[in-house]
Amino acid sequence: MAALPVSIPTVVVHGTYAGPDGRPLAGTVTFNAPSLLTFPDSDLFVAGPVVAKLDEGGRFSVRLPATDAPGMQPSGWAYLVKENLSGVVGGRTFNIVLPKALGDVDLADIVTADPGTPNYVPVPGLSAYEVAVENGYQGTEAEWVASLKGAKGDPGNGSVDKVNGYLGPEIVLKPADVGALAATGGVVTGVVRSQLASATATALAAIIGSETFDRFRARADGYMAWGPGSADRDTTLYRAGVGSLATDGAFVAREIAGARSVRAYGARGDGAANDAPAFQAALDAAYGAGGGQVVVPAGTYLLSTLPLRIRRNTRLTMLPGAVLRRGAAETLILNGDANQSFGGYEGHGNIVIEGGTIDMRGTASGLTASVMCISIGHARNVTIQGVEIRDVPGYHAVEINSTEHGVIRNCRFLGYADPGQRDFSEAVQIDLAKMSGVFGGFGPYDHTAAQDIEVSGCTFGPSGTPGTTAWPRGVGSHSSTIDRWHRRIRIVGNSFRDLKQYAVSAYNWEDLTVAANVFQGCGSGVRLRSVIATDPEDTKKPDGTVTGASQVMRNAAITGNTFRSCGAFDESIVALGEATGVVQELTITGNTVVSATGNAMRFQRVERASVFGNVVSGPTGTGISTELCSSLTVTGNQIARCGGHGLTSVTGTNISFKGNDVIDPAQNGVLVQGGSDIQIQTNWIKGPGSAANATHYGIRLSTAADSVRIVGNRVKSNPSGNQAISALSITDTCRGIVRHGNDLRGNWTGAALGDDSPNPVTSAADVTG
Repeated sequence: MAALPVSIPTVVVHGTYAGPDGRPLAGTVTFNAPSLLTFPDSDLFVAGPVVAKLDEGGRFSVRLPATDAPGMQPSGWAYLVKENLSGVVGGRTFNIVLPKALGDVDLADIVTADPGTPNYVPVPGLSAYEVAVENGYQGTEAEWVASLKGAKGDPGNGSVDKVNGYLGPEIVLKPADVGALAATGGVVTGVVRSQLASATATALAAIIGSETFDRFRARADGYMAWGPGSADRDTTLYRAGVGSLATDGAFVAREIAGARSVRAYGARGDGAANDAPAFQAALDAAYGAGGGQVVVPAGTYLLSTLPLRIRRNTRLTMLPGAVLRRGAAETLILNGDANQSFGGYEGHGNIVIEGGTIDMRGTASGLTASVMCISIGHARNVTIQGVEIRDVPGYHAVEINSTEHGVIRNCRFLGYADPGQRDFSEAVQIDLAKMSGVFGGFGPYDHTAAQDIEVSGCTFGPSGTPGTTAWPRGVGSHSSTIDRWHRRIRIVGNSFRDLKQYAVSAYNWEDLTVAANVFQGCGSGVRLRSVIATDPEDTKKPDGTVTGASQVMRNAAITGNTFRSCGAFDESIVALGEATGVVQELTITGNTVVSATGNAMRFQRVERASVFGNVVSGPTGTGISTELCSSLTVTGNQIARCGGHGLTSVTGTNISFKGNDVIDPAQNGVLVQGGSDIQIQTNWIKGPGSAANATHYGIRLSTAADSVRIVGNRVKSNPSGNQAISALSITDTCRGIVRHGNDLRGNWTGAALGDDSPNPVTSAADVTG
């Protein structure tokens, strides 16, 4: 290693380290000078620390620039020394100065191991006598000391005459006179710092009265603890990492970034105390602040002062483990006040209700009367997500009334208790502001309908609570007003299990999508229903005029759903119009219907509809049944093992059965009774009439069917067992029959073809008259 120039004075520093047993220690000793030293006379910069490594004997030696080198910049500094010794916990850090006069120094001579001494280690300098000699004094040290003595002063009276302006002989100083605090406390205008030897040492503590335990304590490392005063501290707050505080218990804040905890407003969550006032206070505070979040921590909250009123711009968040238990025979949550008068969608909106479980306790004593769980009206932008609602009596888990853009997502609707006469209630009701009997929360009753509603990812089924069942209906409506419709409704990706009636009951809805749902064991799957013309209340106009008529219901798509073991109440898929209000523009595609009770699908008074690409297996009734329909296309469906017919058209107009597979129907493969302008084309019908020998047909036309075209169908008999009478049978009441290219070969009990219609056209030539 290159030496420093001789013009820079240096000091050799050395030392030896050993363990208590005499073994040499290993490690390093680091000497840190200022980041950059300048020696102008030597034209040299010196920078960085010097690390001295202990040798095998635990020794080190290093030569360092003197701290008082002439001309050095900066000056007046000291080395910062850091010991890093293997096996020794907590290496020391201290300061030393190395004046050039030392020349050679051992650390053990100048550094103390006493932790109570300062960490700045002075080194020997000139004595006062030597300084005097350097400044020109001549004489011995004894003579110099003697020269320091002055004349003897007045001995005085032995007492202090004056201190801080107070005169003797007895002087009493107050704490303020010397800058101290009184025992009773006071004000400090500067920084008070506790310098402690241990991170766990107490820096601050407080005791109240005669208590023996600190109510509050703060340690040197910032760890804080609180207690009751009668026992040890049990609540903590401490640093858990960079930018992170932690507590070993529950952290309850009145408000954090706009979020208010119901606990901070007095909620106990013990399932016994009435927590409703605390909930309402938190909701009121959020509303009063212009909006915010109300948080419900884990716990069981009894709510006995109801309803809770949630208002605009509020988010009610129930954290995992939060359970709300109804304790009064009232609606649980309502978005507004009884005396409000916001019409249309201008009421309290921009609301989110999420998480947790709401136990409506519909079988508990005093709580069996019909009530709502969550009732929303005259609102815009409402989301209910991730909530489990259990055991509602009578009315609905969620009512979305007169609401625009409502979302019900990932909720669970489990358990229903019927107090009597309420076997038609929906878990989620979509309704309009018709009258107080329809929506009792508040007015005005301006007949505002719901629109832009989504129900997705939800589960509907039983709770298992004794005395309850699954819901009668999942999502639906059961009231209406003429000239009003619920529009743009999406029922997507839900699970419906064991519902007693309709899983989805679309009453007077338009622009509807029901997609990718699973229906298991429900009384019926999806019902599309125009206004019931015989209902005097539902057929009123907004001004109260009774029309006695229905109205058209348009635009629905039922796609990609699965129905298993449904139909004990009504068909798995059913669309019912009225003479004064048909169902129009309907698409039924990609659905799977398995083991249905009764018909798998039924369409009555439906216009301009397409039923294609569905799979039907094992219904006890007909596969696809149509009646009084027009402009209906049934194409590309697979229908197997029906307990009734495969396809039927009764009094239909412009009906097309094309490219369907009908396998092993118990009765007729295709049955047409009456109607006109019907096509039966390129269908594959196998094994018709399996329920009774010599009773049914492959394709059967009767009851004055008119203008029917039967082309390119393949009808095949059963390989064994019961056989149909004919592959194709047409009665003499039918007219305008065109048939050709059908394959009717098989083992029939009668003739393969039985056409008694007058003048059928049987050639493939053009028909012009």
